Amino acid sequence: MRRIRPGCRSVYARGARPVLDSLHAGVDRIVHGTGLDDARIEFMLKHDIFLYPTLHSPPREPSAELAAMKTPQVLASIRHKGEQHFASVKRAYEAGVKLAFSTDSGVLGVMTGRNAAELLCMRELGMDGRRFVRLRRLRRRLSAWRTGLAGSGLVMMLT
Repeated sequence: MRRIRPGCRSVYARGARPVLDSLHAGVDRIVHGTGLDDARIEFMLKHDIFLYPTLHSPPREPSAELAAMKTPQVLASIRHKGEQHFASVKRAYEAGVKLAFSTDSGVLGVMTGRNAAELLCMRELGMDGRRFVRLRRLRRRLSAWRTGLAGSGLVMMLT
């Protein structure tokens, strides 16, 4: 497995194999993270890797906009994948994996302005309101630190 280049530490990974490959390549955060199992969760804990779960992508209950464009069979598959993703993120959270707030806002099914629904999903994981505020602040700090913009006043544009 080839290690990723320094400074390229965040990966959008969907599926068990891409997540595993990304973890072994040396990332420090996984966005989406569908397909997490106990071994991947343990690896994330051991190496202090953050998870940006995007619990609305795939959705457990597709939006009306998405439902209007998909067949019943595709919608059933989306729901199933959404339930699997939520369950694996819940296991990761309960095991102690660090989560950061993230959405796929602006794409079909996760319309801009509805990203607060992600917080409701995180509440279902067992988080309280104080944790939500820390998640947003953490994301801003991580984004600023990783892009070299800490203290530049541009952090709000990155989140």
